[in-house]
Amino acid sequence: MKRTIVRISVITVFFVMYFTSASLNAQGKLSSRVVVASEQEDQLLVWITFNDKGNLAARQTEALGIVSPRAIQRRSKMMPLDKLTDEKDIPVENSYIKQVEQTGVTIRQQSRWFNSVSAWVNRRKLRELEKLNCVAYIDLVMRLKKSANDMEFKSSSDKGSTVTGKSTGSETIDYGASFTQNNQINVPAVHNLGVWGQGVMIAVFDAGFNNLVHQAFDSMNIVATRDFVNGDSSVADDPGQMGEGSHGTNTLSVCGGYKPGQLIGPSFRASYVLAKTENTESETPLEEDNWIAAIEWAEGYGADIISSPLGYIEMDPGSAYSYTWQWMNGDSCKITK
Repeated sequence: MKRTIVRISVITVFFVMYFTSASLNAQGKLSSRVVVASEQEDQLLVWITFNDKGNLAARQTEALGIVSPRAIQRRSKMMPLDKLTDEKDIPVENSYIKQVEQTGVTIRQQSRWFNSVSAWVNRRKLRELEKLNCVAYIDLVMRLKKSANDMEFKSSSDKGSTVTGKSTGSETIDYGASFTQNNQINVPAVHNLGVWGQGVMIAVFDAGFNNLVHQAFDSMNIVATRDFVNGDSSVADDPGQMGEGSHGTNTLSVCGGYKPGQLIGPSFRASYVLAKTENTESETPLEEDNWIAAIEWAEGYGADIISSPLGYIEMDPGSAYSYTWQWMNGDSCKITK
């Protein structure tokens, strides 16, 4: 009798789980990862992808208001002149966004390239979102986890192998203690030619840029800043906000700092756009949507190079929807695309 009860209970639980998954995905708009996550969590961070961008014929000129002349010029180096802008440059249709918001969903970021918005969604709202005619697909925003120690450089007291270098006296710049790191990649020889990054725009994605008043940044041309964690234009460590840290300052100084006799970055005469994409306070320090929103923003300014000095060691322990090696084919993860 006990065995029968156990079997019935197991079958009942399985049936309930299967029925819940099947009913949630009745219209085929939910990815399998969303279905799995909805059985484990109440609040899900998802990508909501739309079928189209509304009346494209009436919206063609909107792309020109987003993509800067510099970005157009950069694209013209590799793209046909009649294809410098396309449908991907047109913003997500605003009426679709409003329909999603009317369900009570909180939108985080928008991606015109993917024609999607990321949003926090209560799992009970998934069926309601599926019924919207404008919605094509709902997928999970992947969340990454790493140790807090991975965000900071090792201290000078840490022991390990080092590469040393000594000035030859032929350099036109006094590199001070930064000579070794520059000499490793033959920077002094390039600097001697008068090439210091002029005319290049570099985007840096990182955590807090907490010390931009430092003398090493006095002559740096910072074109724009944007905080994609807190949703404002300040990338500093602001009181009460998420994403504080010195890592952004450190990596920016290595790239483009300039204080002769102490620190010289290889590209100290480049222009920079700075994006805070990293929330150092969370167990899910970076979410894909922050990075994707940042790259669309930076490309719109005409950035030539993106420096994204962020490393991730593992996903949340026990996650049923982590990235695995099968994803590493160059065309699966949204950031890769």
